[in-house]
Amino acid sequence: MSKPVFILLHGAWHSPRCWDSLITALSKAGYSAVAPALPSSGSTPPTPDWTKDIETIRNTVENLVEENDVVVVTHSFSVSNLVQAL
Repeated sequence: MSKPVFILLHGAWHSPRCWDSLITALSKAGYSAVAPALPSSGSTPPTPDWTKDIETIRNTVENLVEENDVVVVTHSFSVSNLVQAL
């Protein structure tokens, strides 16, 4: 069985870079990981519409799940966007 690909979703005030050390560790263990940038991240004032985040999450999952098992890891507010994306 092949190893799953990890999709790492950051929180509202983070960027994909918050996952850098985990991506390095996963890579050393033979896993692939992606950390897409969520467009609303760090926006001031807060974005009232997370449509672009949901679109980003959905596209990332759909593109990878066609040929891979995936594990989605969320942090903070990305949980609610993931629920809406799926």
